[in-house]
Amino acid sequence: MKDCLGGEALKNIQELGHSAEAYDTAKEKLDRKYGGERRRLKVVGERVKKLKPLRDEHAGDFEKFADVLDVVVSNLSHANRDYELKDGTLFDSIREKMTERMVKEYNRWCHDYKKDKSVITVREWVIRESQF
Repeated sequence: MKDCLGGEALKNIQELGHSAEAYDTAKEKLDRKYGGERRRLKVVGERVKKLKPLRDEHAGDFEKFADVLDVVVSNLSHANRDYELKDGTLFDSIREKMTERMVKEYNRWCHDYKKDKSVITVREWVIRESQF
């Protein structure tokens, strides 16, 4: 394992030794620090932050947006973090990437179809809109 690592990750396990127990400890330590659910969810949040604001009349923007929303919903649902998919901070971050016209259309769609505003319904709306 040490041959495959470098930098800070290598420093974190370098003194553990070469036994089977040391190997298991190294895996646990690396997972705690660099992997696992917490890290995966952090990456998901960073993907939303890095999204460029959508532009009207750019279909490619909508498709990329839908792809990111797929990842967000999938990862949060898998982690049993459904509460983060509701109308909250993440929802606000996603909505900020949309143009004013898109937000109005999304709000109207939610009203017309009696949908709650959430990350899940934004995803549903974006997928629907990207088809047009």
